Amino acid sequence: MNGNNDQPITDAEDKPFNPNIETVCPSCGRFSGTYDRCPYCGREVHKRLSIRIVKLSALGMAFIGLFFLFFAAWNKQLPLVKVAEIQPTMNFAYVRVKGTAVSDAFVYEYGGLNFNLNDSPDGKAMNSNISVRAYSNIAAELQKRKLLPSQGDIVEVAGSIKIRDGGVSMIIQSPDQVSIIPRLVKTAWINEITEAMLNDRVRITAQITEVTPARGNAPREIRISDQSGAATLVMWKSVFESLNRLPGFGKEAEIEAEITVDQYRGKLQLWVKNETHVKVTKEAEEAGGEPTGPAQPMSLASVTGSMTGRLVKIQGKIASFNVTPGKAPNQIEVVDSSGSGRIDLWKNVYSQVMNTSGIGIGAQIEATVKIEEYQGKMQLFLLFAKNLRIMGNAPGAEHKPIKLKDIKLDGAGSVVQTEATVAGIERFGTKNNFKVFLEDEGTRVESIFFSSTFPELPPVVKPGSRVRITGKINNYRETLQIIVDKHADVEGL
Repeated sequence: MNGNNDQPITDAEDKPFNPNIETVCPSCGRFSGTYDRCPYCGREVHKRLSIRIVKLSALGMAFIGLFFLFFAAWNKQLPLVKVAEIQPTMNFAYVRVKGTAVSDAFVYEYGGLNFNLNDSPDGKAMNSNISVRAYSNIAAELQKRKLLPSQGDIVEVAGSIKIRDGGVSMIIQSPDQVSIIPRLVKTAWINEITEAMLNDRVRITAQITEVTPARGNAPREIRISDQSGAATLVMWKSVFESLNRLPGFGKEAEIEAEITVDQYRGKLQLWVKNETHVKVTKEAEEAGGEPTGPAQPMSLASVTGSMTGRLVKIQGKIASFNVTPGKAPNQIEVVDSSGSGRIDLWKNVYSQVMNTSGIGIGAQIEATVKIEEYQGKMQLFLLFAKNLRIMGNAPGAEHKPIKLKDIKLDGAGSVVQTEATVAGIERFGTKNNFKVFLEDEGTRVESIFFSSTFPELPPVVKPGSRVRITGKINNYRETLQIIVDKHADVEGL
């Protein structure tokens, strides 16, 4: 034993013992910390097995923790709030509400949707009302999924809160955030429906016996009957038009319908609130809404006012289109070998017709129209877009683009195709129509997109974009305009 106390203690290899052997490089003697290999000389630094296990365990627990955090966030329910507790500080918050629909979902002509919801226990507290809305794309998807609530349904919906002028509304951002528990529906014969069922939902099975025509936005009426008796179904124009597109819908069709019992001026009314509540169980032989008899083929010159109420079938070539302001019907001027005539059609029917392939000035058409009288004048009314058939396409497909500077006012009424740059966009009129300014080689022309056909502009129409547009030349107070009638007439370049 060495008696010199100044000599260091050595290990079996006669090397100095270092208590920090796992954090110091055995080759260069520098501090290597937790590294398994010295960052200076690259020599492997041995660690105890227990430390390696702890490091790997920590890494594994970190990944497991992240997984459970993601899973918890993915499945986290949006907060369910009471409408009465919504404060101005919650503007634009994304929340969930659940309550009773106090009105039927209404889909507007431009495609938006709206209904009112109340989440108070009795569904009557004024401070528990909220207006629930959806833009056209979400509304269309809700219609497709048959998620249109009716009065009395229990609705759970999530969306962004909008507070304006003291009113509270919710904008639905996704159709996946809407669920409906339908109101209890009773089944009854027609003669069993009484005032005791007021505001109830009732399921009936009946046959359509008559479809009563109506003008404008007045409710449509359908006469039905079953073994017990007869009644009238009432519905709004938009619902009727949707039903009319159902295969087999029409006179003598058999239907199963969920109706709401209402009252008007002391009389019971049976309302069809939306098209999803009607199912055709047996198709009509002659499907198609309004009461019709066989349409008699006639020339334009032989149609007279004495034929009011009759259906006639005419053939001819489209000479011009006329888009009228406000709610007045639009017109299509048609000519045949005997003369000319004007077909009247409501805005929504016109919009559908203008999206028909081959439509345009010069197109050869066959149309089944109803002869009506308005303010002492005869009208040829096209009730449904399907009653107009293209016999020969318009020469519009053969249009070659012409320069914007070559379009002149004296060509009013004719159809042209041009290519230009979108220089600006404005809204105008009470209906929020669009005025799109086109520019090319120093020439600037207005193109008009009516909101009845274009609730929103096509995506390709935006400032700075290059487009090809086909439209009718219009002279508005000596200002040149191009009227665009359908989506197919707009292309991005």
